Amino acid sequence: MATQEGIPTGRSWRDLPLSPPGVTSVSPTTHGTVPLRSRQVTRVSRLRWFGAGGLLTLAVVFLLGLGPLTASSDPDVAAASPGTVAPDAAATAPETMPATPSPESLIAAPFADEPVADVAEALLNTVVQIERNGGVGSGFVYDEEGHILTAAHVVGRASQVRIRFADGSTRIGQVVGTDAGQDVAVIAVDPRGLEPAPLALGADPRVGQLTVAIGSPLGFQQTVTSGIVSADDRSLRLSGTVVRNLIQTDASINSGNSGGPLADRYGRIIGVNIAIASRSGGSDGLGFAVPIDVAVDIAEGFTGTRPPGSALDGSGNLVETVG
Repeated sequence: MATQEGIPTGRSWRDLPLSPPGVTSVSPTTHGTVPLRSRQVTRVSRLRWFGAGGLLTLAVVFLLGLGPLTASSDPDVAAASPGTVAPDAAATAPETMPATPSPESLIAAPFADEPVADVAEALLNTVVQIERNGGVGSGFVYDEEGHILTAAHVVGRASQVRIRFADGSTRIGQVVGTDAGQDVAVIAVDPRGLEPAPLALGADPRVGQLTVAIGSPLGFQQTVTSGIVSADDRSLRLSGTVVRNLIQTDASINSGNSGGPLADRYGRIIGVNIAIASRSGGSDGLGFAVPIDVAVDIAEGFTGTRPPGSALDGSGNLVETVG
């Protein structure tokens, strides 16, 4: 593939993958999931370091996280002006409401030897599936106002999308704004019963640290994969637009993961997954995420509010900080 300014150039996918063949509904994962408490100091036992290495390749074909499993007439995302949303067909199916989560601890101490399981338990109830035109992407609730962060190419030019929660309930979400240049979008839903994920604002990613990706790859809702931060400050040329300052990870990311969270070992969101580099068209261990600080800065421009971040105190406990 050709390069310009040393930045690889490749193709992008903008269509949404369908749900798995023969699957008409996704059963929620209930075992081991624990909802989060919002705006409370939450203690987390310091976990033993764990990292899963991955073999890096020289792949130069890039794809956004939503793959062309079906033909689509959606316009190129890069053609949309940053910060705007063009109208699309409104979602019309009836809404259902998720049950109010019970107050439980963020990460349970007995699972200290299983950091990936800890993170999954802490975050699965905050991660959502985003459905548009019969296809699926991912996202996560990031504040108490019912705002959901996702990738711009997940919502495309839609003004409304369907949000499916971990318990299988759905709500209609209004697209608040999109930034196609950085591939970030914000969706608003009724906040009743929702709990936001903790954000690692101001915490620079460390190369080699554990990462956990959660989303709906190929339509399989609430899929958890893990890896490490392979590199930071990466740049990719996607749909003619150069996206900079990306986190690179070898956690398995596929079509449908776009917009989902990339988390650290403490269950804090460090990035929004948007793309992979691949020769095969599938996950080759080269995934890319927009840093959470960048995504929240963009979201704040749309919503006018900034959620608090989560940091670690001297004893390794997770505490809320001012955003």
